[in-house]
Amino acid sequence: VSTTHSTSSLFPLVLNLRLLEHALLVLPTFHYHARAAKLCQRFPSQLSPVRTNILLVRSQPSSVPELLCRFVAFVMR
Repeated sequence: VSTTHSTSSLFPLVLNLRLLEHALLVLPTFHYHARAAKLCQRFPSQLSPVRTNILLVRSQPSSVPELLCRFVAFVMR
């Protein structure tokens, strides 16, 4: 549940990759914001290539939900 009071104490951090973009709300304390910002910066370089029968293709998310799922998986590693 999101209320005006609870969301006003959070800071938007934008995760973007090519044309996909989503704002994540994080705590405004330096520790949380700095760590989240570093993760967002490192995320695009961590997308692993996918081998197909013919090509080695860099796997890129094709939707915002997929972008968020990939980011959560990256953070959990």
